[in-house]
Amino acid sequence: MQNFATLESKIAGAVVATAHTCHVNEPCSCGNPDSVRTVRCTDCLHSLPTCSNCFLDNHLRCPLHWVELFKPDIGFFIRLDISELGYVLTLGHNGDRCPSALYDDKSSSTSMTIMHVNGIHSTRVAFCNCGAVHKSCFDQLLEARMLAGTTTKPETAFTFECLEDFIQHSLTSKKSAQDYMWAKRRQTNPLAPHTVKNPMQPFICACRVWRIHRIKLFSGQRHGIDKLFTFRPPGSVIQPCLVCPTPGFNVPAEEWDPDGEDWNHQFDHLATIFISEDGHFGLQRKKKIDDPDDVGLLDGLGLFPVESEYRRVLKDYEASSPEKSTCSKFNAIAMQSKLKFKGSVITGVVGGMCARHSVFLSMVDLDKGERYINADYALWMMLQQLQHSLQGAKAIKRIVFMYDISCQFSKNLKARFAQEPFVNTPNISEMLDMLVPLVPKLHLEGHKSDCKYRYSLNYTDCCCRTDGEAIERAWAENKPIGSSSKEMNHGHRHEVLTAQFNDWNWSKMLNTPTYLSTQLAKNRIGRDKKLAEFLQHSVNCGRENVEVWEKQSTKPSLNAKGEWTSVYRHEMETQETVLNKLIELSEERSTRRDDSLNGVLPIFMNKALKVEQQQRALRLKVAKSELTVKELTSERLRLRKSLNDLRETYVVICPKLRDIILYTNPKDTSSNLKHSDYNDPECQLLFLPSHFKNAETRARYGLDEFAEVELALRKGQAHDAIRDLQDAILHIKSCIGVKYKNSGSQERNIRSTKYIRAIRNRKDGWAEKYRHARQCLVDLGHIDAESERFPRLADEDMYLKNIQEDASLGQASQLAGWIWGTQWFQENGGKDLKSVLEGMSSCYIRFWLRCLYQVLQGNAFYGIETERILYDISRR
Repeated sequence: MQNFATLESKIAGAVVATAHTCHVNEPCSCGNPDSVRTVRCTDCLHSLPTCSNCFLDNHLRCPLHWVELFKPDIGFFIRLDISELGYVLTLGHNGDRCPSALYDDKSSSTSMTIMHVNGIHSTRVAFCNCGAVHKSCFDQLLEARMLAGTTTKPETAFTFECLEDFIQHSLTSKKSAQDYMWAKRRQTNPLAPHTVKNPMQPFICACRVWRIHRIKLFSGQRHGIDKLFTFRPPGSVIQPCLVCPTPGFNVPAEEWDPDGEDWNHQFDHLATIFISEDGHFGLQRKKKIDDPDDVGLLDGLGLFPVESEYRRVLKDYEASSPEKSTCSKFNAIAMQSKLKFKGSVITGVVGGMCARHSVFLSMVDLDKGERYINADYALWMMLQQLQHSLQGAKAIKRIVFMYDISCQFSKNLKARFAQEPFVNTPNISEMLDMLVPLVPKLHLEGHKSDCKYRYSLNYTDCCCRTDGEAIERAWAENKPIGSSSKEMNHGHRHEVLTAQFNDWNWSKMLNTPTYLSTQLAKNRIGRDKKLAEFLQHSVNCGRENVEVWEKQSTKPSLNAKGEWTSVYRHEMETQETVLNKLIELSEERSTRRDDSLNGVLPIFMNKALKVEQQQRALRLKVAKSELTVKELTSERLRLRKSLNDLRETYVVICPKLRDIILYTNPKDTSSNLKHSDYNDPECQLLFLPSHFKNAETRARYGLDEFAEVELALRKGQAHDAIRDLQDAILHIKSCIGVKYKNSGSQERNIRSTKYIRAIRNRKDGWAEKYRHARQCLVDLGHIDAESERFPRLADEDMYLKNIQEDASLGQASQLAGWIWGTQWFQENGGKDLKSVLEGMSSCYIRFWLRCLYQVLQGNAFYGIETERILYDISRR
């Protein structure tokens, strides 16, 4: 802006100079006596001042240009309508004068309000009454590219340019008709806009008619497109997805036979359609008095269904069972406050779209929140539109269906579709069999662990790099239209939303070529890198292992315990599991060595870790001042008793530590061990092997075998801490969402705040537990201080996006912490993968399988699949 800053005064001078024009009050070029240049037109480019007669001659076919008349007494121009100079707009003669009209008699012309892109004009219009065939005033206005506000005796008209200008503003900036009208009134008279006529009601009517005309024109219905493209639903005005495979349209039917013998199943992703659904509560409609004469002009032809049929289905619908969440992580959503729906007859919408290319296919209203019947109807409308592409459920191999709550929505889907009106749809049973219900990637983070493997796009074959969140991005862009659509009548609202989302569909199709070329180039780069990485992992793992693992099924399965298992799911060993294994190992060793410590060592070390946990919990309570003096005394007595029991056992199984445990002065600073106040049992040392950081010192006291047991238990302790930490974070986010929506009163707010504080304290405890376990692993020499096998835990590492809240600024650029990943579970800290994972067969297998999916299917194979899809789309 520096260049413009230096020219600011020059620009201002030029703008101010336009308020006055040279040659004013000079004789006009027409040469008529008493003709003086007093009139100018700023709507015309490079227009010089003229006399009134010359101005009218020059604007015979420009009746909507403003007149600027110079007033010598005040010294500047004033704006007038051209009718102030005696001009009468003649209709029916292509702008020429009508021979039957008496222009000197004002009774032969009509005063009308005409709205144009440059403002609102109060002018005079002469309708033609001559000729054998008399046309109505409405028809004459149409021939002049104006739409009247009423069909009989019009007093207000709107130019086609004005109507198109408003539609473009509405589609791009979501501007309401009221805001647009106020802008035009201010444009007409900036000093007194309230004095300008306000043709609001006829403008809304004209805009509805123009919007419907525009939708039908751009959809091809005005030109009989149904005769040429029979795959589209008859009369549909929806902009279809031109990218998805449609045999006979963008894919030669003879080349498209996924059920044929020559079909390679590695290309199943090319015969897959991706659709998604989502509810949105930002497009409500207020409960208000409706116009009984208001009729929707797109009933069943746009995104919304035929209103009468949809209402009949809702009226007849009776849920066979309560629609309760089957996913514990989504229980908080069921508790959402109903107060936000107060005063609304329509609480929102459920939309369905092509999930790969962000093209809306269907939409239904919500009247009592988001119910299964609403989502079922929207899904049914999408499947109807895909009938031709499915060709009797044969041309497409699968339909990947993504919904926030697919884990519960899909359970009784077939039973619900066995009812009216869904059951009468041709091939509906085959289409439901092809349906693969999944959960969008971001929303999946709010589900329980089983869902993350059963309904994951990451672990489902032939899903490419689809994230399933495209519909959320569409809601964010189009939500502002809800501020005006909520005030509309029912039919008008449907028309506006259909036009809005139809324009969204069209904009997506316009950007497709550029998007495809960009994505194809990026994909090829990422594919080559990931493929090379995977091949290196395969070499490290060995041919024998790879050949065995390749044959394993990647589909999740239900085991005998009723738990869902997956080859991608790594079951971490808990502290209890490690303890049982160590007891068995200790018994085997004692049998071979005839050792008297039969299983005692693992039990003792596990007991020591429990006492240590008691100390940690008490220290946290003391730091947060949560205990009274009496409670603190009682807690310390219990802890001191546990410490005494532990020490009695310790001196028996490790007599070399007897002097240190029983007689070391806590205040003796000469010791290399750091002691605390002896009167505070929560601060006393337990003298476990990890307290002796020097390996030689541990060997001198006979703690080598103790160190091995502690090392194994510390790993399990770290795993337990991270798992508990994850649960606590998810619990906090769910409770905070419920608190903000439902804890309105002071009493509820205090209770919920106290409850959340308690969960946060537990979260801090789990975080401290992991940090301590990691430090012990460092002290035992298992990992170095900067090791990534058990990474440092910072506050940002516990971050997780909350999908139950509105997205905040900058959230999209933030990444989830490492505790939500899987790499650390593998303990892969070195380049020699085989030596790191030696003896850990379960972890080893899952590590390779995850690499296989992430590299071949998740990235490279996704890369290969994505490249094939992008190339196939470009060809179509």
